[in-house]
Amino acid sequence: MSLFETGIDKDFMDVEKVSQAMKAGSVTVNFIYINMETGRGMSTELKEFSTDIYNAFSKLAGTTGGIVETTSKPVMALEKVFKESQQ
Repeated sequence: MSLFETGIDKDFMDVEKVSQAMKAGSVTVNFIYINMETGRGMSTELKEFSTDIYNAFSKLAGTTGGIVETTSKPVMALEKVFKESQQ
């Protein structure tokens, strides 16, 4: 297992099938990945376990015409998604 894999079975979700089903149903998936910024002087060690999940859901959002956003400021990302959905 590589450093950034969760150990979750790679086929836990058939992204292509799910994407096509959502697209056929006119569903748009938006994916906001919230990363954390550590403050000054913090000595926190965070372990990354999200690559498998990130890849699946970013493909799902991209295929359905949704937004893929990685941010440490979730309010701004939600505002962007809201504005885009109003168009």
